[in-house]
Amino acid sequence: MRSLPRILCLTLLLALAASRITLAQEAETRHKGFWFGFGGGWGSSDGNCDGCGSSDRESGFSGYFKLGGVLRPDLLLGVEGDSWFKHDSNLDTDEALGNLSAALYWYPKKEGFFVKGGIGAAGLRTSGPLPTVEGYGFGAIIGVGYDFPVAATLSLTPVISFNYGNLGNLTADGAKTADGASFNVIQLGLGITIH
Repeated sequence: MRSLPRILCLTLLLALAASRITLAQEAETRHKGFWFGFGGGWGSSDGNCDGCGSSDRESGFSGYFKLGGVLRPDLLLGVEGDSWFKHDSNLDTDEALGNLSAALYWYPKKEGFFVKGGIGAAGLRTSGPLPTVEGYGFGAIIGVGYDFPVAATLSLTPVISFNYGNLGNLTADGAKTADGASFNVIQLGLGITIH
């Protein structure tokens, strides 16, 4: 009877070791084929334009989605959309900034930590009781993140991103209101990635 606890402990240790080996083998095959992800968190934005003066950074909700394929185990190619939103209750206006980019995701050790970068389009839209202000132009993103595996094909992914948009002219209901408009957003988010 004294050997029963030892057998149970040995069985438990073997089961734990087998599960770790299985997760390690699954991690080796994690970057294959199609993948996608999404998430959200906090974002801090700053906007500028010629003659607008300086403004303080503003906090708001920031979200993203991404999808793509695998070029090789340490390099993924995809499309990423990043957004920042804020509702100003004093003015009853909604402000949105966004980037849509073709992006590369590089994993120096093939799993876990990654660096991302991309270029594409950027946009700004402010709507409410006042005339709608819009601007569109060139955009870019850079950032870092880490995939924490929680299942064979699922990871929790914290990210830090920097989004930039060079919009040029802003218009209000079709009439030009500002020149040289640009924005940047610092994003801290948590997402889910499905490999």
